[in-house]
Amino acid sequence: MTLRFSVCLVLTLFVTVILATTLSAQTQTAPPCVQPCPAPPPPCVQPCPTPTPSTPSAGSSVLWELYPNAGGIWPSRVDTLSNNKIKAEGIYGLKGGVYFGSTFQLEGSFGYLNHFEPSRSPNLFDINTAGGIGQPSIQAFLYDLNFAFNFGNRSVLGAHIDPYVVFGGGGLTAEVRNGSSAFMDGGGLSVAVPSGILIPNPTSARILDSGDTWFTVNYGSGLKATNL
Repeated sequence: MTLRFSVCLVLTLFVTVILATTLSAQTQTAPPCVQPCPAPPPPCVQPCPTPTPSTPSAGSSVLWELYPNAGGIWPSRVDTLSNNKIKAEGIYGLKGGVYFGSTFQLEGSFGYLNHFEPSRSPNLFDINTAGGIGQPSIQAFLYDLNFAFNFGNRSVLGAHIDPYVVFGGGGLTAEVRNGSSAFMDGGGLSVAVPSGILIPNPTSARILDSGDTWFTVNYGSGLKATNL
């Protein structure tokens, strides 16, 4: 099973769970409302009034959400990479969530990072793990599951603004394009001083293999706007 197939499978399962949970919630209808008519007429049955759709914080009929999203990262320098840093890059993906009541929401997201690699060469002459020149490009896939707490709607200029806080965890999986591994720091060849002879780099090499995965922690806050 290739990494690309595994990532596509995770994304498919994520969307399926969101939609299945939504359909299950929507099929649960309230019991019929029976109200007796006032005397003297005989008792009669009156149906419950049809609920009016509203926002989640006001007894919502909106039980789920699913939408594409885009953003970016601007990493700081990493001490263990000889003060190098990962390239600043855009993140593109899909996010969805299911509401539990008017306050809590369970949400998940899947994102794609086109370049997950050092911003400058990790070693002299940019020697790669195959002995050639130039490092292969690295992409990354991000996926997480989060819990959101919504503080309720606030009306601002006709729009509904919903502040929230969110926290959760997930993972980041890297895939090396056109290769199985790449240097992140060290490796390659060095110039011996003062002779000028090329010798193996004595610095410990840090190598990223295709499929390497890291645990991620997410937290933050924001605003959701509706009726725009």
